[in-house]
Amino acid sequence: MAIRVTLVYSWSGVGQKLVAASETHWYLPGVASLRDAIPPAIVMANKRTALVAGNVSLLVMRISDDAVRGDSLPVLPDSQPHGMVSLNSESGLAKTVSSDQPNSVMLVKAQNTAITKKHIFFCGIPDVVIQTAPAGPNLDSIINWRAHWSRFRNHMIGQQQDVGGGLAPIWGFRARALADATARRPIVNWTQSAGAPTNLIMHIPTGQLVRNVGDVVQIRGVTMLVPGTPRPLGQWRIQSKTVSGGNDLFELRSSSAYDAAAIDQPGTAEPVSYAYFAYTDLQPAGQTTRKRGVASAAARGKSSRRSRRLVS
Repeated sequence: MAIRVTLVYSWSGVGQKLVAASETHWYLPGVASLRDAIPPAIVMANKRTALVAGNVSLLVMRISDDAVRGDSLPVLPDSQPHGMVSLNSESGLAKTVSSDQPNSVMLVKAQNTAITKKHIFFCGIPDVVIQTAPAGPNLDSIINWRAHWSRFRNHMIGQQQDVGGGLAPIWGFRARALADATARRPIVNWTQSAGAPTNLIMHIPTGQLVRNVGDVVQIRGVTMLVPGTPRPLGQWRIQSKTVSGGNDLFELRSSSAYDAAAIDQPGTAEPVSYAYFAYTDLQPAGQTTRKRGVASAAARGKSSRRSRRLVS
């Protein structure tokens, strides 16, 4: 049971709207219920919040079971669920140590092995840490900030024990599971669906590719009769599945822009799945701009504009 822990941070003094950004980590040890993950999640969140600027605060921490849709619970800052340690809302830095642009982030390389790794956008980092001249991040720009970073990093990679001297926690990330060439299955043929939209249908001998409707497949090695013609490469979600003439027929969703008759070499298909990997290292890799994930903290669907009252 992998537990998704999402931290939602909000900014003050950066405009008229309350903006927020989120960051996700996975708690990997098996637990009986979501509430069992609250204590280690609070410890982790407090160490992470120690890194944010003075005008950034933790809005909410949401804990969810990644395998059960809709199974989640929020934990609010400054509350003590079941008498446990309180979830901190602020870092303790002065308000003048600010983060003026929510989209500016510290890029952190999370690693499990030399091959399995992922970049994570760390939001809310003080502007003096994310500097431009010379290029940052500068972990020594604030007294004790590097020490806070080391405590967070060591905690995440299991080098620090939990509260009360318990076992070190296991935190990690979700990424695509590596697949070798033995998982690839040759595509026998391509056809086009009869009804609109005319999606591509790939034919694979029955039972060789165990995929169902809604699953994702990776297509490789397709070549076209005319060079330059768009090729159906990459990841595709299965729209429908039927069996005919000893082959499983997989219709690919939103593939109507491709012409099955123009395909020369059919290529191969392989399953795409995701797994959870424990952090073995976290290292600042630079600074960048986060293009997604920063939005108004208002409830979804709530307009910021006043409604117009119609008078007859």
